[in-house]
Amino acid sequence: MSELGQLLRNARIERKISLDELQETTKIRKRYLEAIEEGNFKVLPGSFYVRAFIKSYAETVGLDPNEVLKLYNTDIPAAEPEPVAKPLKRTRASTRNADRISRWVSSMVMISFVLLILGALYFYFYNNAKTNSNADKGTNPNNRITDSTPPPAPAGTGAAAGGGSTVTGSAYGKPAEPANQLTASAPAVQTPAQQPNQQPKTNVAFVRTDEEKNIDYYAVTGVPKLELQLKVTSSDCWYQLDSLIGGKRKLIKQEQKSSGYSNSWSLDSSAFLRVGKADAVEITINGTVIPAGTSPNPKNIQIDLQPS
Repeated sequence: MSELGQLLRNARIERKISLDELQETTKIRKRYLEAIEEGNFKVLPGSFYVRAFIKSYAETVGLDPNEVLKLYNTDIPAAEPEPVAKPLKRTRASTRNADRISRWVSSMVMISFVLLILGALYFYFYNNAKTNSNADKGTNPNNRITDSTPPPAPAGTGAAAGGGSTVTGSAYGKPAEPANQLTASAPAVQTPAQQPNQQPKTNVAFVRTDEEKNIDYYAVTGVPKLELQLKVTSSDCWYQLDSLIGGKRKLIKQEQKSSGYSNSWSLDSSAFLRVGKADAVEITINGTVIPAGTSPNPKNIQIDLQPS
């Protein structure tokens, strides 16, 4: 038994305190108290607990714990220094992996952005090319309509001279006679179609405007055909012409033309005309110029042919 243990044990006995009572007061296990009295400090859980237990033991038996610790400091094992927790250092490998992942994510975002831009450009140019292709197709061959009125008969033929008996040439190769010479036995007779008072009367009338659909309606009466002429008078203008039969449209012409362009059509049915710039065109229906508009906005015109 050590001197320290003997001192503590004698003080406990003088105060008539049993180990069980001491255990109840100090909350230190009995076998640890016995180990302190015997000087067997290895039984205790650690050097830190040795000093704490001795101090509590001394206070309970009426001794000055500080004086006890000073007197027997050499007998008490020194407290082990508490291990200092070292800060965790980020390994170089994990740093490299994080940097590599960051660069990969940035690259993927950049590639996705570039692909998005390329897709938008492709979609834009593809739609423009498709529109221009449709504009260049022109007239549907299954519904071909003459783009211009037939030229007048050349001078010198019998029909153009004003009478069926007028002859300006010979079927047997003889020299042609002057156009103003008529056979005496066949006086010129004016046909009913050439009499001014029997010419059919053409009436081009404005009917109404559908502001919701932006359509002007015109009615053409008194003629068997619809004679339509379009002129581009200023900047480039796109137009589309459809025939209108039974309420269904059929494409005739679709294109974009510049200033100075002119074209005419002779139709057996009603028509639907759409122009991209109303103030850039001049529209004539059977010799009557109709107003298209004074603004550079699109315009829709429906021309209904109503034969008498």
